[in-house]
Amino acid sequence: MKKEEKLNQFWKYVLLIVGGILILVPLLVTVFSSFKTTKDIMNHFFSLPNPFTLSNYERLISDGIGGYFWNSAVITVLSLIVVAFFHCSKYVQEKSLCNYVFALDLRDICSISGDYDSHHSYDE
Repeated sequence: MKKEEKLNQFWKYVLLIVGGILILVPLLVTVFSSFKTTKDIMNHFFSLPNPFTLSNYERLISDGIGGYFWNSAVITVLSLIVVAFFHCSKYVQEKSLCNYVFALDLRDICSISGDYDSHHSYDE
């Protein structure tokens, strides 16, 4: 491996590690904070929960989070159906296995089955 390739690979790993830290630290702080009291969050933001408490979750359930969760689930499912429909309608141009599958790149499978036209562009 050339020196330049090794240097490029090193910087790729550095970028991945920094990106991972930037994603994981806020996620872990949020999860740990959910097991703390409000006072502990304000006084010891980055510490582990001490004492460990489920009072935030008990309050969440008693306040009726189910309705809000149900609304989010319905909107998410309907949005995915709409996106899938529009994406699928873009590619359904002829009766072919490759044109009916909307979110997967099945060019290899279709080329094996003889259903893939190598001259057809799927990015139109």
